[in-house]
Amino acid sequence: MRGFEMNFGAAAFAERRFRGRPDSQDEMSRPGGHHRGGGRVFGHGDIRFVLLGLLSEKPAHGYELIRAIDEKLNGAYSPSPGLIYPTLTMLEETGFVTSAESDGNRRLYSITPEGRTLLDINKSTLRRIEDRMKLATERHRRNADPGIVAAMDELKLALRNQTADVLTNPQTDQICRVIREAAEKIAALKPVSAAKAEESEAGK
Repeated sequence: MRGFEMNFGAAAFAERRFRGRPDSQDEMSRPGGHHRGGGRVFGHGDIRFVLLGLLSEKPAHGYELIRAIDEKLNGAYSPSPGLIYPTLTMLEETGFVTSAESDGNRRLYSITPEGRTLLDINKSTLRRIEDRMKLATERHRRNADPGIVAAMDELKLALRNQTADVLTNPQTDQICRVIREAAEKIAALKPVSAAKAEESEAGK
């Protein structure tokens, strides 16, 4: 019992430090904090609880955590590595997460007893964040074109199947190249309104 009280007290102390430290490229200050249907998905510090919640289920690599959040939000929002990895580093520095080398240079992250205590203290906070994530997903589903949603689901399934095993560097490079090429082609498409405006200008 005394050991639990000491852990609880240590977690409470660390939580004060935890809440006082900003996320790297915090969700409150970066455009990516908004989902693709408008509105904010994560508030200040929310991503930390989401990561701890996922790690409480099982240890994971950084890219697996990014994919898990993307899947929970069903394409409404996907956090960047520039947000996730510095946040994991901060969680490790504050004692809520540990990491070890796994699969080459990749690090496998695990939650610590202090991290579990922190989650227990903040159960209601995590529930509110998860409710907001579900709402963002529902809004995204309502606003998105069904064909595009289906195509995105196919892409995610293909990536999940390919990354189930360890890929070679050439395979990873090829997948990245295909995705970037597709992104460039999509970005080059002009919305109908923009195309009509150009036609109108050309006819003057």
